[in-house]
Amino acid sequence: METILWTQNETPDAKETFVIDGNISAYEGSVLQDEAFARLLAAREHKSKFFAEGIKIMQEKHPDLHLSENLQCYQSSKGTLIQASYNEKDESGRRMPYIFFANTVDWKTISRLLGENSQKINRTCYAKDLEALESLSEKLSKKKRTVIWVSIVSSTILLITLVIVILLWNR
Repeated sequence: METILWTQNETPDAKETFVIDGNISAYEGSVLQDEAFARLLAAREHKSKFFAEGIKIMQEKHPDLHLSENLQCYQSSKGTLIQASYNEKDESGRRMPYIFFANTVDWKTISRLLGENSQKINRTCYAKDLEALESLSEKLSKKKRTVIWVSIVSSTILLITLVIVILLWNR
């Protein structure tokens, strides 16, 4: 399972909806659905152990990243878990929650997959939530580029220093 999306429906008597690897289904208790639900629950219940980086850590590392209180993200090398609510409301006027798991740590891909899977079931994520995920992707990309440039400059300085030392040594 590469992606799992679970959400409640508009009425309490309607079955919960799953989108597993792009395939939509109402909860029927199939082995695949039970495995998907178990994976979501395990990740959600053990997120502090299983997922190395939570939303508070992200905000500490990226204080200019404004994530809505609606959005909770947890990430590890095993994947990314997102808990939030859709724009749509149930018959009681409450925002319908969802839990999304993607077997990737690339924020741009996660944002795209979440949007695509949500559209398949006619649900819309808060624009601010998707923007926050895209923003996180851009910030992390800039950080990676900075680390690469610092490594290149450091290596170049070290190489030049070694060449100078060798030239002076051979005189």
